[in-house]
Amino acid sequence: MSLFKKNRKVDMPKSIKGRLTAAVSMLLIGTIMMVSTTYAWFTLSTAPEVKGITANVGANGNLEIMLLDASAFASDADNLGKEPLIGDSMVDIEKVLANVTWGNLVDLSDASYGLSLIALAPSALNLNTTTDGGTTTVASGEKGIGASILMAPSYGSDGRVNKVDRTTTIGKYSGSSFIRADAITERAGVSAIGVASTLSVRQSTYRNAVSAISSNLARARNAAQQSFVDNGENLANMLMKIVTSEDPVFTVGEVEYFIPMISSVKDADEFVFTAIKYAALAYKLSAANTDTLTDAQVNDLQTAILGATGRASLEVAYGGSLPTDIGAALTQYETTESHIASAESAYATAHASVTETNVRALIDAFIKKQNIEVAGKANPTRDDASDIATAAQSGPIPIVLKENSGIYYDIAKSAGEIQAGPITVTVTMPGLSPITASATLSTVLAGSVMVEEAMDEADAAGLPGGAGALAMSEVFGYIVDLGFRTNASGSKLLIQDTEMQRVYTSDNPDGASTNALTQGAGTYLSFDAGNLTTDEVKALMGSIRVVFVEPTVTTDTSTNETSVSYEIIRMAAPDLSAEDTTYSVDGNTVKANLAFYNYTPSIVNGNEVKITLGEKINSKEIVELEQNKAKKISVIVYLDGDAVDNTMVSNDEISMSGKLNLQFASDATLIPMENAGLRSGS
Repeated sequence: MSLFKKNRKVDMPKSIKGRLTAAVSMLLIGTIMMVSTTYAWFTLSTAPEVKGITANVGANGNLEIMLLDASAFASDADNLGKEPLIGDSMVDIEKVLANVTWGNLVDLSDASYGLSLIALAPSALNLNTTTDGGTTTVASGEKGIGASILMAPSYGSDGRVNKVDRTTTIGKYSGSSFIRADAITERAGVSAIGVASTLSVRQSTYRNAVSAISSNLARARNAAQQSFVDNGENLANMLMKIVTSEDPVFTVGEVEYFIPMISSVKDADEFVFTAIKYAALAYKLSAANTDTLTDAQVNDLQTAILGATGRASLEVAYGGSLPTDIGAALTQYETTESHIASAESAYATAHASVTETNVRALIDAFIKKQNIEVAGKANPTRDDASDIATAAQSGPIPIVLKENSGIYYDIAKSAGEIQAGPITVTVTMPGLSPITASATLSTVLAGSVMVEEAMDEADAAGLPGGAGALAMSEVFGYIVDLGFRTNASGSKLLIQDTEMQRVYTSDNPDGASTNALTQGAGTYLSFDAGNLTTDEVKALMGSIRVVFVEPTVTTDTSTNETSVSYEIIRMAAPDLSAEDTTYSVDGNTVKANLAFYNYTPSIVNGNEVKITLGEKINSKEIVELEQNKAKKISVIVYLDGDAVDNTMVSNDEISMSGKLNLQFASDATLIPMENAGLRSGS
């Protein structure tokens, strides 16, 4: 990939410098001679002068670019602490060194950047779900590592994507692989975005624990959901007997419906407890615990915590009181455990003596009438039977479980809301024949999901350090950090989509450049089709996102921790709207301009952010530039997993290969210094 930019400062030719130097010397010599002869005779003046000398300073309209290194990335100086020196040109030094000083060309084709080894895999841009003053920012990720720019998918045991929940980190190419860069300043320049898997025992145990929280939480919710689906109709009909029948009568067979219900909620609650234990383990191993732990200590800690059978043994294994949200989730688990024990006792009583009172106590353990709504009626009674029957004519009767409404609500409070239906229920009305109606069962939580809060608390504590150089096993995208500056006032930085000379423009015949080395190629994406058809290449290209963001590096003075945040400036994608205008096909190659698009972030699956591209923005403006003050801009490139699908890729290791070229310009008219040699390439 090459990054180009219009115009650079041109040094004054040596021949001009030489003539000016000679002129000044002659004036000095002449003055000395006059003074000497004056003393030989007599003084005519004390302050002689030379008049009529004209001096013009050459124009140098300038727009410059540089690749940020560690010092420039962290700098707040107007010039980012960098000034070009004689000999900084790529003619004199290798391109890797020349890239990190001000000029008009950043060339990233060198193998040391590792860009040719990156194959984009589907991921999601990790956006904050709220905006501040109309801006959108990339959400922060693992502590001590900086922003988790992309979110990577997790896979279930069936191979399908379960969630897009894995945080990514930054890696720098080391000659054989991308190595995770822990410090913010280490990541400047060109970096891969991916997941590191070469972890220490503590780190891998922490990561596995965080993953196990999520999987056990899902198992708990699924167990409760399946029980709701399998047993909801029987339970709802027994409830409707109590609500609408004058003298409800139950059988031993109906009481025995509760055997699988009790078994399934016990399983669900055990999954909840296992998730809580993993949350305690993750937090204990996280960066929040600064104690040094040997591999043996990590293994012993895991054995002790996962072997806990209740609060007392868990706190002993953990080494004290649990963190706030994890402790709260444990309290809810204990409440559910107590309610299940009461249900078991109520079952034994009801099975031994099938009376309305005994059966009602058993039903209340799972779905307590006083704290539910049926067809909008809270704590329904026989007086509501007619309204409930009327509601059934408009659709399924909603049966909603709310706070303190029984064990199913308890499980939902720990693991997430559940629902079942449509089911068939019988409604009995005074003086009328019973009717059958459709109904649904659902829980509506008054607060947050307790174990999700515990999981967030453990995950937010962050990956522990101490593993040394961590190789990245999966790479999803990359980020390039750039600096821009101009000496023009009130100008804007633009994306240059067509080919353009970087110094001497071609629209002025007298000043046009014939130097091919200074010819920019414009901004575009170009890919060879490989085994894909043109339509497949266009579809896959259309899923690539190029995001322009402004990085802000801050340091917490109290902890001396440095972090970086990114504010999105522009969202770009290949413009594949019109062949020969915005894209072209040449044999096996598809080449497309980049265009800016409006975009809409939306929440899916509760917390994942999906980005939907809107209409194309006709403007080429990226950002306003302040005169003589550098602006830092990072470019994130990734493949949007929400836009790509199986039909767009081939079964080869790489579906298509190509390049991204970026060229920039200014909306100000820039007039470079004249240099005939640079113009002609001589």
